This record gives sequence, structure tokens and C-alpha cells, in this order.
Amino acid sequence: MLGFDLKNGVVSGASLVPTTVTTNTLSTGSAVDLTNGSVISIAVLNVGAVSGTSPTLDLKLQSNTTSATTGFTDVSGATFTQVTTSNKRQVITFTLPPGSGYVRVTGTLSGTTPSFLASVDVFSVEKFVQATGAEGGFSRSPST
Repeated sequence: MLGFDLKNGVVSGASLVPTTVTTNTLSTGSAVDLTNGSVISIAVLNVGAVSGTSPTLDLKLQSNTTSATTGFTDVSGATFTQVTTSNKRQVITFTLPPGSGYVRVTGTLSGTTPSFLASVDVFSVEKFVQATGAEGGFSRSPST
């Protein structure tokens, strides 16, 4: 059986560190660098405590060619199911558009004084490319 080194074979990051999201501004996470990752990736949403009257949290992923705070566009099909209650976990699979290497989460809250304890982590298997001058050899540190 082929082994897999999860610690060293995955590109990952937290777009939304565990935080209490109470405004739409707080629901936009940091850009995660997946430039050294595979095209197909996953995102994990964890929600703890939820409060407010009729609270809703709608989150989606966006991508960009850089980590700049502007220029992000929605990733097709990379939307989490609306969250309305505590202690939920969701995992979605997504494909980064060609040329995009950065991803972040963004979303909106609704309801009266909505509050969600949430985090979003993004993971991708690290790219493998053939090492220069090595027949059949592969590098875990591709330059592209």
C-alpha cells in the first residue's frame, strides 16, 4: 500500500480562524495560498455556538491570482449549506479556476443579532512534478 504523508504532503491554511462572527465584515476570511496545491481541494467549516433570533450564516469560497484584498471572484459550486444551528461541520470539495492560487471564505449573516462561532480551513494535496534530470523522480517543491 502506498503511504501518504499528511503532515508534509498537504498545502493548507485557515481562511477563517475560530472567531465569533457577528457582522458581514467578520465573515470574510484571509487568503490561503494554494499555489503549490492540486487543482482539486477541500474546505472544512466548523460552527460551534450560535445565537440570535432566526440567525443564518451563508458562506462561499472565492479565488484570486494573488493574496490582495480585492479582485476575488466566486469559485463555482464552492458554497456551504446555510447554517442556522449550533455544532455543525461541513466539508466541500472545490476546483480552483485556472491561474488562481489563492482562496478565501466570505459570506453574509442574517437575523436579529446573529452570532456564530466559526472557522474555515482549506486543504489541497501538494503538487508533484518530475524532478529535473531525474528519470522517474519527483519533487515536492515544484517551481510552478
